[in-house]
Amino acid sequence: MKRFIMVSIILVFAFGMLAAHEVSANLSVSGDPDGDGSDAKGFYVGNLCLTWADKDYNVEMDFTKFINQDEDFSLTKAWKRVDLWGLADLTIGKKQSIFGRIRSSKGSNNVQIFKLPQSYSDWSVMLDRSWKNVHAYGQGMWPMVGAADVAGRLSYETKAFTAGAAINVRNIKGDDDDMVNGRFDDWEVDAECTIAKAITIASQLTNCDDNNDDTDDMNVYAIMSMTRGFELPYINKRMGRMFYGTIHPYAGIITKDDADGDGMKENNIITGLKMAAFEGSYIKAELNLDSLEDVDPGVIMQFGYCF
Repeated sequence: MKRFIMVSIILVFAFGMLAAHEVSANLSVSGDPDGDGSDAKGFYVGNLCLTWADKDYNVEMDFTKFINQDEDFSLTKAWKRVDLWGLADLTIGKKQSIFGRIRSSKGSNNVQIFKLPQSYSDWSVMLDRSWKNVHAYGQGMWPMVGAADVAGRLSYETKAFTAGAAINVRNIKGDDDDMVNGRFDDWEVDAECTIAKAITIASQLTNCDDNNDDTDDMNVYAIMSMTRGFELPYINKRMGRMFYGTIHPYAGIITKDDADGDGMKENNIITGLKMAAFEGSYIKAELNLDSLEDVDPGVIMQFGYCF
């Protein structure tokens, strides 16, 4: 906690003019509520990120592991976008993979606390082109020396509906039969829609190759949340600005591999509430029920602030 306070104060003063910072703290009560593989109890840092950002560039530094685990801080984004004479946009630098609908683990970008499958970040070159509501992307990434990943994505996006599909070839020069350092062919489809401006449903079906023909590689998740939410008039009136925001309930199911590596054999069911406490902040409370035996229900709260 001393390290967290010290680093937070230094970073706030040193980087006070950054475009967007975010810090969040999680309070774990029981189980493994956020799906990170740890059942540690008490407070810990959920996110501490600093960002320089504009339309054509983004630099983001993540200090979360530095504070929680005494590891080095990481550079998660460092990219620059340029216009290729109106034909396409070229993005060079460290950027999230275009594989999957979730590109950020920040609490402000996700309704739930549980960690859903997320695209990884690495050095890459990306081309993208849009035709009205249709967007096409192609990306090459270099996660290690001598290895290259290639991905492509096509999506259709409107204000109330988004659908996409992507492929990702990991280690494109590898052997298809090598289960450790081989070539892995992944694909996914995802969709998100808002119904009557009241309910949002987000889902993704992912097939992550393990080069083992004896196992099923598919997993799926679906999250439903109330877009409009509701208020608690008595609390809002009594507490004033502190609780002026609406409360947004949500629920979802996330499947996962079993002990033999077969997908969709186990799952986590989550349900929770997200609320804006005051401007720039959010509070979440979540219950996580794991299908695995002898796993206690996970209970967690998250407190976040964007400044």
